Amino acid sequence: MVAWVLGLLVPVHVPAASAAWALSTAFALVLLAPARHPLARRLALFGAAVAWAATVMALDLEARLPEARSGDDFTVTGEVAALPEDNGRLTRLVLDVDTIDPALPRRPERMRLSWYGEAPVVRAGERWRLRVRLKRPRGFMNPVRFDYEAWLTRRGISATGYIHGGERLAAAAGVAGWRGRLAGTLATRLGGGGDGAAVVRALLVGDRRGISGDLWKTLRTLGVTHLVAISGLHIGLVAGLAGLLSAALWRRVPAFARRWPASVAGALCGMSAALAYAAAAGFSLPTRRALVMAAVVAGALLWRRRPSRWRGLTLAATAVLTPDPWASLSPGFWLSFGAVALILLAWRPGRRRLGGALRVQIAVTAGLTPLLLHSFGAFSWVSAPVNLIAVPLTGLLVVPGAFLAAAADAVWPAGHVLTAFAAVLDTVLTAAAWLAERITMVRPGPLAPAFWPLLGAAGGIALLPRGFPGRWLTLALAGLALTAPSPPRPALKVTFVEVGQGAATVVETRRHVLVFDTGPRWGAGASAARYSLVPYLRGHGVSTIDRLVVSHADADHAGGLAAVRRAVAVDRLVSGEPGETGGSPCRAGQSWRWDGVTFRMLAPVETGRSGNAASCVLVVDTGRHRVLLTGDLVAADEPAVAARIRSPVDVLQVGHHGSETSTTPGLLRAARPRLAVISAGYDNRYGLPAPAVVARLARCGARVVNLAESGAVTVRETGAGAWWVRRERPARRRLYHERPHGVQAGRQNRYDSGRLGDRPDNGGGKTCGNWSRPAAG
Repeated sequence: MVAWVLGLLVPVHVPAASAAWALSTAFALVLLAPARHPLARRLALFGAAVAWAATVMALDLEARLPEARSGDDFTVTGEVAALPEDNGRLTRLVLDVDTIDPALPRRPERMRLSWYGEAPVVRAGERWRLRVRLKRPRGFMNPVRFDYEAWLTRRGISATGYIHGGERLAAAAGVAGWRGRLAGTLATRLGGGGDGAAVVRALLVGDRRGISGDLWKTLRTLGVTHLVAISGLHIGLVAGLAGLLSAALWRRVPAFARRWPASVAGALCGMSAALAYAAAAGFSLPTRRALVMAAVVAGALLWRRRPSRWRGLTLAATAVLTPDPWASLSPGFWLSFGAVALILLAWRPGRRRLGGALRVQIAVTAGLTPLLLHSFGAFSWVSAPVNLIAVPLTGLLVVPGAFLAAAADAVWPAGHVLTAFAAVLDTVLTAAAWLAERITMVRPGPLAPAFWPLLGAAGGIALLPRGFPGRWLTLALAGLALTAPSPPRPALKVTFVEVGQGAATVVETRRHVLVFDTGPRWGAGASAARYSLVPYLRGHGVSTIDRLVVSHADADHAGGLAAVRRAVAVDRLVSGEPGETGGSPCRAGQSWRWDGVTFRMLAPVETGRSGNAASCVLVVDTGRHRVLLTGDLVAADEPAVAARIRSPVDVLQVGHHGSETSTTPGLLRAARPRLAVISAGYDNRYGLPAPAVVARLARCGARVVNLAESGAVTVRETGAGAWWVRRERPARRRLYHERPHGVQAGRQNRYDSGRLGDRPDNGGGKTCGNWSRPAAG
């Protein structure tokens, strides 16, 4: 069974570049099935699991909206599958689709849709006919931990889009409707409520929509977010309490006890309660795992056999992954199964309860810390002591108390028992917030190359049997892993972050960080920076931006300014329109030097301008390589900038997202770029980049990269002066990621992958006069 589980993981996580040979090899292993040797049969089972998972994945991916129809309008009918999110300015819902018009070769089965403005009240379980504009499930591809395309894939989303209008066809029904009615009843009983009311709703029906951002921050800082998500802990408590109570009552009725043993009745009632609770939680991944574990225990009681702990865990993984291989994309999958595995490893029957609980909590905290670092880039150093207190309190008081309060409130509404219970929780959460404000989460930034090998070795030694010589090395190796120095920054690294229809660039020298523009502002008060630029800075250990340059105040360049300043300290803010953004003005002639790298402002020539004409233009020069950042520089100002360019540049950030109002031949003759980076939104309504600009760059011999197709682009100069380029989408792509293409305008250009070698002009190929290279395409 372990071979089957491992096989289910391979197609989901194998890099797309090596998927063909990896999957072919796995399929060939199925031919070993007739062999008698146990190893051969396990390999055949592994190959069969790979084939099964690949088939399920192929069918799911085939249901995605065809690329040629992305951006088209459709009329769809279906059922609202989950609790809709409504913040007053935007309603977001998930729709299980029944019909779509115009028809498609394969109907997208599930869509994530946004309804802007004053939308009607939408409830889970209702049937609607909606007029929508759809796109393929695509997200930014940046060197950050959160992967939006993976997030959509593991939720079965085949298309995304927004709603023009619609009509309700039928009232709420089914399990989703029942869950929606429960959530609505709870919200009414609790009133507006505070954090305590939000936690009660989360614990009873898995409705976490009311949990505020501040409360999530408190829970993350203390390491207890898992306590407000219905998971194995909660399912186990409900199943156990229901089973014990029903078995005790069963024994009091002799006629029942003679017909069925109390243990059987307890097992069936406990399983039924667990199933109902999981349905109230929307059958989330942790609840499905817990249901299988509860079923193993119930089966053992029914057949009067002692269950194997590890077999139950493996069976749970099999039951979760076989119908849904995408489940392993969720960090919750690894944290959930990892926590149970660590509990099974650490628990020693017969030991003192307090000592055993302490041992288990330390083991879970230490064991999950690497997973938390890998998934979220941070962990809470107070997690172990806090959970040692919070877990039993939640299990023995909070969860049972919430259910008892809900039952009492249903019997005696005038008593407002549930509201009183929520008020008590409010007091507890206020104290938790006070504590969290005095604690800082550990964000180590880029980890040392030796971190994972050392930690893996420490974990392997820790699993050795007691008495095995050398187990003391566990702590030594773990200490070395945690104290190993992070890799040094290169002489220069420039990351063009994918932010959609906008721009954001991070320039890093050995000891300094500059951010040039912050990406676009979206509707409903959100910005691209929150999901791209800010996670990049946090993930790379940037706690302070030495200089933040906002080229000008347009929303697609300054829209993430507030989000960046909330998340990271800014030493100095410079802007083309300081009256709009704050800070000091940028002006041609300003210059400074960091760690051997020179920064020079080339525009604007005069202050007091507005709009695109106010754009700051910056050149970054290491002496060997140069990068030119142009903001929304307009054609009228390009001659003055061209006159200030002293040497050809290696990388040009193409002005105004590839619009025809920028990037004139005069600027290109002065800059003569080797690599041209365009930051334009995928399938944007402006038709950028303009075909004329792409053709102009190609005639100049520049390799053209559009972030909408390539994902983030990182260029860096190593200590030896070599110049490396990484395109995030081709480098990180898995089978579920959208494919990278050439530049959208005409799709006739190809861009370089890997290293760009320095070659002087020898007169061959198309060139702007500084570097020779083959013609684009």
